[in-house]
Amino acid sequence: MNSREIVEKLYNEDGLRNRDLLNTILHQDFVLNWDSSVGFRTMSKNDVLDMADELKANYQDSKASVIDTIFTDEKLVVRYIHQVSTIENPNELFTIAKIIVIWDIENGQIKKGYQISKPE
Repeated sequence: MNSREIVEKLYNEDGLRNRDLLNTILHQDFVLNWDSSVGFRTMSKNDVLDMADELKANYQDSKASVIDTIFTDEKLVVRYIHQVSTIENPNELFTIAKIIVIWDIENGQIKKGYQISKPE
């Protein structure tokens, strides 16, 4: 899978909540370094897969609105807004975070990520 296909699957097809898709596109040795409003975290592939399950269980719908992308053969930079709807109010999306992430691509999989997010 090339960088463009990864973005389309991950962000345009609700891939952030799709454990099976993430398991396919994330390298076995995947690491995410994440700076957020609550501090710095390092997440493994399993941590991200578990987070996808949590997002799926806690929100009715999820939408990643991609604002900017930069592609190379080995790097992928994405700036997006993550919106969700609750089970109680499924017709209204609200923004939970504004995010920019740099993905390192290796052999068609995401090997490493550095993400910065801030809540809305």
